[in-house]
Amino acid sequence: MKWTLISQGGAADQTLGKALAASSAVGNFDRLDVAVAYATLPGVKALALAVGGIPQVSRWVVGLDDAISQPEALEYIEQLPGSELRVVKLTPSRRFHPKMYLLWSSSEKSNAAAAIGSGNMTVNGLRKNGEVAVILTAEAAKEANALKKQWREMWNLGHSPSVQELTDYKELFKKAKKQRKKVADIGAAPPEPDPHEVVGEEPTFDGSPKSATIAWLEVGSANAGGRDLEFPKAMMPYFALSASPEKRKFVTVDGQEHALVFTKRVQNDMWRLMLNSASIQSAVNRTTTRPASGANRSDLAIVFRKLSGTKKFEMQLLKITSQRFKSIVKQSKGIDAQFVTRNGPGGRRFGYI
Repeated sequence: MKWTLISQGGAADQTLGKALAASSAVGNFDRLDVAVAYATLPGVKALALAVGGIPQVSRWVVGLDDAISQPEALEYIEQLPGSELRVVKLTPSRRFHPKMYLLWSSSEKSNAAAAIGSGNMTVNGLRKNGEVAVILTAEAAKEANALKKQWREMWNLGHSPSVQELTDYKELFKKAKKQRKKVADIGAAPPEPDPHEVVGEEPTFDGSPKSATIAWLEVGSANAGGRDLEFPKAMMPYFALSASPEKRKFVTVDGQEHALVFTKRVQNDMWRLMLNSASIQSAVNRTTTRPASGANRSDLAIVFRKLSGTKKFEMQLLKITSQRFKSIVKQSKGIDAQFVTRNGPGGRRFGYI
């Protein structure tokens, strides 16, 4: 079993949401199982963004203890295609208090990854609070089954809610919300989350690479053992490049920072970014962008995100077949911001959001 520790809310710019995004990108997952103490509607949407969209089959077990889970979140989950919702209430003697997010494949028995920690299914829990989590990635069917078994322990504590139970819970939630506001007003707790909070990835893209938040490029046939990536000139405004060579800083999902150099090639007016083995290892857990089969053309795309308030970029290497990457491409297509380096079989897609 592989494991990665995540500390959210510190200086490393790590978040549980980003860790889930990285896990969903490298695995061919088509199932999602969630067990959380508290859920908000924006939290469900933030999770969907993190994993590249809710799979066609999903199961959710959500706590009603403390009357913190938003009724809007429960209603939203119930209407998701292929979803199954259970709720749990263990008060007054104890609480339902897990935070487990499990991604797995229905066809590849050894393919599963779980995030287990302190972060609830809220925007703060997935992105902002001081939280810790461990990401467990199975390497064999036995390990995948162990993760599924632990999640089922939580699932078995729940039950399908009746219409009356959800109606009664709405009334209880309203009363508890008023009491929590009193606690928030004296500065002893954060304000109540707004169920209508916007949780989109970033502000609207106006069409120019310079204004984009996310930029992506299929790796293709990278040189230098799969480390030397060629970029079209059209992408350079995204990185605010003009001179050559020029250095930029990139942060991988494990929180490591890598200073890498862009160099312009006069022959074809393209730019190259030389990745080092450490940056590839940090991003995708191997030392080359070339596939394990040994083929020259990569099975990966490189995805960048501008880190607000800094001159740094988050960098991920995602499998082209992953749901996360497909979601990014779909968003780019939707705003006419997908392009190709050249026509023909050697061309590579790139785009912006």
